[in-house]
Amino acid sequence: MNAKCPTIFYDLETSDLSPVGQIMNFCFTVVDNDFTPQDSLQGAVKLSRLQLPRAAAIAANKIDVLKHQESAKYSEAEAMCVISKFINDLVTEYGEYNIALVGYNSSRFDLDFLRTSLIRNGINPYFKVRHKDLLFCSRKLAVSKKNFPRLSSIESPDKLSLRLETLCQAFGLLTGSQAHESSDDVRLTIELAKYFNKEFQLDVRDYLPYEVQGPLHREKGLILKRLIPSYDLSKKEIYEDIPYALLDSNYRYALWINLNRYRDLIANNEEPANAIEFFKMEGSDFIIKEKSQNTKDLCDTAAEALEKLASINLQNYFRETDCDIEAHIYRLDQNQISALGKRLWKQDESAKLSDDAKLLQVRFKMANAKEGTPGLDARLKDYALYRYGGRMKLNRYSEAVYEQGVEQEGFHPSFEQMLKELREIAEVGDDETKELMQSLMNYYNSTTIGRFAKGH
Repeated sequence: MNAKCPTIFYDLETSDLSPVGQIMNFCFTVVDNDFTPQDSLQGAVKLSRLQLPRAAAIAANKIDVLKHQESAKYSEAEAMCVISKFINDLVTEYGEYNIALVGYNSSRFDLDFLRTSLIRNGINPYFKVRHKDLLFCSRKLAVSKKNFPRLSSIESPDKLSLRLETLCQAFGLLTGSQAHESSDDVRLTIELAKYFNKEFQLDVRDYLPYEVQGPLHREKGLILKRLIPSYDLSKKEIYEDIPYALLDSNYRYALWINLNRYRDLIANNEEPANAIEFFKMEGSDFIIKEKSQNTKDLCDTAAEALEKLASINLQNYFRETDCDIEAHIYRLDQNQISALGKRLWKQDESAKLSDDAKLLQVRFKMANAKEGTPGLDARLKDYALYRYGGRMKLNRYSEAVYEQGVEQEGFHPSFEQMLKELREIAEVGDDETKELMQSLMNYYNSTTIGRFAKGH
């Protein structure tokens, strides 16, 4: 780590678990080498006319939607411009890849949400920073330090919890419950990172969670034991060691075969390719068990798996997908992101767009058009029928096809399903939750997209 370079800690509160939803508030806090805050960018984002928040998300982040709409400062497009400038200005000042961008569980949630939000607004999301996730440090400590707390959450009393709230409470960094507001979550993430560095000598800014480094990581057939925390609190062991065999890799990605899963799949006459797991060198954790010896039986299993799955590599692992572009925004390459940006921000109609980029352009125009724009209601109705009628496919791996009147996993919930979720949460929730759900229901009823969704 360059001691002179700052670090950015960030958190997002959103309207949905899927990035097809929207960021509702954000916080990016710059800290120095001692984790002392130096600068911060935070704000609330108005829901666009395309968005109907999920009840579960609102119950978690405790945002009163109607009050939020009255006080929020930014449109999504404005917020993305401000965030992009904030990060890029720091990169310009301190140099490429000198700054770390740190979140908690950000590699699987916040980062995808941020990138999706930026791309659909025609902004390049690939900042020249080092992406870090403090959750990976929590997992490392959970498998390597016997004095690391093994606590549960209220929701799952028999299961290890590595949630930010649980750990901050355990280490005396939080009294009471987590606020689930982005600035508060960033503050907790900074405090926990500082604590890990001081008490366990583990610095999130330096730690490389994909521990298969150096010449090792390119050796096809390499067998390693990967450590994951033991989440079953009834067991004495603090970790499980799972054998993996390396199928393919390059300088950015790797395919590993989970040999335990491979054995189970073969025993049950199921597809062995389902034992393959995809890892990112920056964005995945692979904690290695040191001084591990491989038995002959394990070596034989690895050899068999490698032979049976030899035709699969990084070039053909991901099949073409027909899910919605906002559920898999990475279908757009850098050239298409640039072309979309030219269309949206410079009105450059000469920029050629793919079908996916054209769809994002249409949605951007719907989200940002002035009230009363000719044809807007008709387009909104079509969008409502598509998304809130249960036709929007979100699961990139699913081969399911939409069937009218049939509830299917992997698709955006219909408006009826969203209402059911809202009522169920309100029924069992406390007074605050009931008020939040009533506000959300009122929002559904007051918006054009909500009325179209209700009447589909």
